[in-house]
Amino acid sequence: TGSCKWFVKGHNGKVSVLAISERAGVLLSAGDDRLCRIWSLHEGEKNGELRAHTLPVKTLAISSDGSRAVSTDAVSQVIWDVPSRRSTRLILGSLGNTCATISSDGAFVAFGRDRRVQIHDGHTGGRLAEFRPHESEIAALEFSPDSQMLIAATTMGHVFVYRLNIGREPQVDDVEHIISIGAAQEIE
Repeated sequence: TGSCKWFVKGHNGKVSVLAISERAGVLLSAGDDRLCRIWSLHEGEKNGELRAHTLPVKTLAISSDGSRAVSTDAVSQVIWDVPSRRSTRLILGSLGNTCATISSDGAFVAFGRDRRVQIHDGHTGGRLAEFRPHESEIAALEFSPDSQMLIAATTMGHVFVYRLNIGREPQVDDVEHIISIGAAQEIE
């Protein structure tokens, strides 16, 4: 207990984000060198790199099965097919990326940008929904384990829970606000 299982020097510069798929035995790391590295969680061996960023990577998330991942920098969002080491979608020109998450099955990706949340198809990258929870910046996003809810937190201390009514043919308005928790008061 408490001992280091493995250690490697894998990046040039600061590593600022990590993501784990324990079920797939995959660890992702990324940071200032603009690379997302893929590691064997159990052996510490480097299994590849994901290259698409031109700026330091700010956020990183992986599906629980290890098949899909998402990463962002200041101007782009990338959706990855992890086994093939290829980006399936590069979304450019989106200043103000603050956070990203991916559903456990990799079917959906959500980005927090400025005061907006965007939900994309995890395979094609197509935009499914966009909405503004509040007048403050999005600080964190997380899907529920069954991918039926998206939780958004803001820099002003508010938490919003949304039910996603996204079926086989999603529509942009398939997001239902179900609860808000305010830092100082309830928000409607």
